Amino acid sequence: MSDRYWDTVCFLGVLNAEPDKLSACRAVIAEAERGNVRVVTSALTIAEVLWPKGSPLSLGRDKLRRVQTFMQHEWIAVRDVDRTVAEEARELVWDHNVRPKDAIHVATALDAGVEQFDTFDGDLIALSGQIGKSAARHRAAQPAGAAVLTDQPNLLYYGDNLDVLRRHARRNPVDRGGVVAA
Repeated sequence: MSDRYWDTVCFLGVLNAEPDKLSACRAVIAEAERGNVRVVTSALTIAEVLWPKGSPLSLGRDKLRRVQTFMQHEWIAVRDVDRTVAEEARELVWDHNVRPKDAIHVATALDAGVEQFDTFDGDLIALSGQIGKSAARHRAAQPAGAAVLTDQPNLLYYGDNLDVLRRHARRNPVDRGGVVAA
């Protein structure tokens, strides 16, 4: 069984039946239901799906129940945001200008050691191949300008080990206006 990380936008694509996302997400769900894939996400997702970015909050009890039911699937693994993940997210914000909630998702995926990170977020897709131990390999293997590293459109691949980021940070401390991160 392989692990794939789902950014909140993937869950929203399913829960809101968004036509531009639903097909790719359903393909992953079908594989998960067959026992071939486990979907990993951050505990942050549980709250984040309730109020999509740029949308007014219009949360009825029916949507709340739908979200709760969906998140209970046995093929979804929810990972806690602990201090280690939060500190790695902080590094991603500083080093790659990743928005804090997105950084939590990426740090959680790296900590989980997933094989693939799925998102429809253009800002995260732009970082494809730039974060983690295989960043150099991905950049070398991709044609100039390529951002998507899977065979599915709008999906981002990370598949990297968090320890590599930690070792890099210890070897290459960065001065951030009087704060040296190492």
